[in-house]
Amino acid sequence: MNGGSEIKDKVRYSIPMGYLGQLIHKIWIKKDLENIFEYRKKVIEKLLTLEKSNIVSMDEYKGATA
Repeated sequence: MNGGSEIKDKVRYSIPMGYLGQLIHKIWIKKDLENIFEYRKKVIEKLLTLEKSNIVSMDEYKGATA
């Protein structure tokens, strides 16, 4: 990490309906989950690589929302 941050996700789920559920998972759910986490990864990377001038402290944020 070298002084950075680490974000971990742990996802547990089960699909009901036996073989039909497994088929639905392969066709639809797996790809949906991959897309969700790929989008999340891009957003987090963008947020964590903002220029320091764009980052506000919590006090500044609270003052702006009060």
